[in-house]
Amino acid sequence: MHKRDIYPQVARSLLAEELEQERIVRLAVTGDSMAPLIRRGDTVVVKRLGSMPGTPGEILVFEEGGDYLTHRLVACSAGGWLTKGDALFTLDNPVDPQRVLGRVVAVERGGRERRLDGAAWQRRGRWIAALGRLQSGLARRWLSLCTRGDAERKPRLVRMLARAFAAGFRVAIRILSGCPVFNL
Repeated sequence: MHKRDIYPQVARSLLAEELEQERIVRLAVTGDSMAPLIRRGDTVVVKRLGSMPGTPGEILVFEEGGDYLTHRLVACSAGGWLTKGDALFTLDNPVDPQRVLGRVVAVERGGRERRLDGAAWQRRGRWIAALGRLQSGLARRWLSLCTRGDAERKPRLVRMLARAFAAGFRVAIRILSGCPVFNL
């Protein structure tokens, strides 16, 4: 086993141990899949999931292919939990609840902390999760429309409609996230 293979395993083990001991863990965000609420360079504050099951709308940290993803739980199914990045169009592969390390309770940016564990944020999270499910369903339908029918006209019209709906979803998610709407 190479050193580069050992370091991620050690980090995973230490992170799981910290969360298991009910400690709060801070993780740096390296992507923009949860923008505008969570952006690259932010720090997320993570607490252990504990005995309470995840509820749609919560933002979870889970392991996927050796990386840690911070995405919103949009639904629970028998095949696993369905998650999605707020800035993405499609759902992630179902997540086994055993791979979930914890829930995000706050986001730190520029020396300020935004708590996400209050009742108002939980309601907003549920709305964003519902929008995410709707958006991913529409994205699947748009893709299927693009692959059949008139090869020239239909895809262009479908792409135009998809862009219009996507812009509407972005605005709705920005409003629910408490972020400026005109900074798209």
